[in-house]
Amino acid sequence: MRRSGSARSGLGEWLVQRVTAVYMAGFGMFALGYLLAFPRSDYVHWQAWLSASGVRIPLTLFFLSALTHAWIGLRSVYMDYLKPTWLRVSALSLTLLALLAQGVWVGDILLWGVHP
Repeated sequence: MRRSGSARSGLGEWLVQRVTAVYMAGFGMFALGYLLAFPRSDYVHWQAWLSASGVRIPLTLFFLSALTHAWIGLRSVYMDYLKPTWLRVSALSLTLLALLAQGVWVGDILLWGVHP
């Protein structure tokens, strides 16, 4: 029997969605706890906190998780509900370009550092 849509890799996609969701929730609670414990809001404090590798690496993983989570979720919706091939391919291509652009932007900020 031939499978179609997102059913072809459903278990793997489901697992990645759950793992990324749990990671993002955990990091979100960590960041919220930090913000509540240290409510300073000046630029120097933020820059020092975000430049520490103990925060930069988990934050980078957070954004990679968010981009992966978004791609899998949107891809599944497109595969299930956009039946014309041209429309599905167009939506997937535009989504991929947008997510890659966001990934490059986040990488530019977190990994290479953007200085004002």
